[in-house]
Amino acid sequence: APPALKRKIRYVGPLLPFKPEEIGSQEELKKQFGFNPDEPLVYASVSGPYHERWWLGSKLLKLFSNPPEGFQVALSLGGYGDFEGGGGKVKVYSWLPDRFKMLKACDLVLSRSSHGTITQALAYGKPLLLIPTQEQTEQIFNARKAVRLGVAKALDPRYLSKEKLHSLIVEMLGDEACKRRAERIGREAGKLRGVEAVVEEALSLLGLHPNLP
Repeated sequence: APPALKRKIRYVGPLLPFKPEEIGSQEELKKQFGFNPDEPLVYASVSGPYHERWWLGSKLLKLFSNPPEGFQVALSLGGYGDFEGGGGKVKVYSWLPDRFKMLKACDLVLSRSSHGTITQALAYGKPLLLIPTQEQTEQIFNARKAVRLGVAKALDPRYLSKEKLHSLIVEMLGDEACKRRAERIGREAGKLRGVEAVVEEALSLLGLHPNLP
């Protein structure tokens, strides 16, 4: 921000409809979604314009077509396709309405590297495996920043294969240091007031005194 504006900026944290502590335990939520609570769960989230969702969604459907070894998968296609639910270790959803419950249930987020997705995943203390859209500079730099923070790995979509993807997932699920860093960011984010802070600032500008919990 320009120097003249820095003193006017207040960081309020992520704006979330639900905080992690408001929506049950990880084990309970895995059971609700029909997964084994004792096995790691990967939440693969497809987002972006239709052609990007189609490309990545089709790829991931193929790469997860056989049950993976050592982990489970919830694949949300972001409205692409006519899939719903499924059985076994891989469940596919055309649209996942309980996105934040899935963020709490999972152990790893696999996604594009949009600012919103990274922010929400880290607010829930989850490490990320990112597949940035190569034509979008913002996504590339978002992925690089998350990797530098030690909470993510990035995979170039040009080299997306079953062997590479499954290997990276297993590697990340076993990376306790990465998991601790993501959880620490989640705890710090939980101390910030997000929506409440925005409301307080807006009311103060109107000369009103907010009465928030």
